Amino acid sequence: MLDRSLTKPAVPLGALCSEGPAVSRKRLHIAWTQWSESSSRQPPARSRIFEADIAYENGTPRLANQKPVIDNRALPFPCTLETQNFRPPDEKELTFSAYNPAGTESDVCGVMLATKAVTNYTASPDTYDEPEGIFPDGRFTLVECDRQNHQGPRHIDIWKLALDGSGRYERLTFFSDYPGYKASNPVVSDDGRYIAFQLAKAGDPAGVGHGICLYDIARAERER
Repeated sequence: MLDRSLTKPAVPLGALCSEGPAVSRKRLHIAWTQWSESSSRQPPARSRIFEADIAYENGTPRLANQKPVIDNRALPFPCTLETQNFRPPDEKELTFSAYNPAGTESDVCGVMLATKAVTNYTASPDTYDEPEGIFPDGRFTLVECDRQNHQGPRHIDIWKLALDGSGRYERLTFFSDYPGYKASNPVVSDDGRYIAFQLAKAGDPAGVGHGICLYDIARAERER
């Protein structure tokens, strides 16, 4: 936890975390994933998602009311999990990635925090679909996707996916049309006006980028 004043060192919260945690827009609350093998998606890795409040004692943050959300062993299909976003505006659902055991394909899923009911929004076993930033109205999420070429996570671009169960997609970037490049790791601004994402090279490991680009949503819609 890093203090907003940026005058203090970050304080560890004492929990192992794989990839980035989901952070609530409304309260001091986070969710995160633990993998039994932190550097591998190969079976028999176990992955679990937890959620907790962040509480302060004498000015020091700590995790409170920690509880499990979902365990990959409880799902009807083999996968490893990665926490993504609390779905606005009510934050009753948490989106997550469900990777196949080899890590070459993925689906966009959501779990209802109260009931633990899981929805697979893509159900595309031959496509890499990894949810990333979510829109502030909760109607859409951004997805790192290879449906334009079916060449895997090293050849992804950014798509916009409706979270209404229709599977409706819209392609936003076209970097993978140029050999050796991809676009990755998008986030949406809290006002829904901009998307920030990375320019990356096809051979880069996941998460590596070579510059941050800004996508003006309104301007893109006008010029489409």
